[in-house]
Amino acid sequence: MECTYEQGTREDRVSFTRTGVHGVLLVTADHFDLDAKLGFLLGAFKGRIEAEIVKNLDDLLSPKPSAKKAVSKKH
Repeated sequence: MECTYEQGTREDRVSFTRTGVHGVLLVTADHFDLDAKLGFLLGAFKGRIEAEIVKNLDDLLSPKPSAKKAVSKKH
C-alpha cells in the first residue's frame, strides 16, 4: 500500500492507494473522516470491510478500563 501524509493547519490528510482500493483519511482535532473507493472485486466485500473497520476503530478508540491492583487490608 502506498500512503502519503500531509500535515495541515486545521486537518491532516492521509491518502492511500493499492490494487483495488484508494482513498483519503482526514483527521481534525475532534473527528476523522475516512473515504475509501473500492474496486470491482473488493466492492463485493464492502459490508464486511466496513464492519471490520468499525470494529477495529471501536476497539482502538474505546476507553480502556484502568488496571487496579488488589489491595489487601490487615486488621
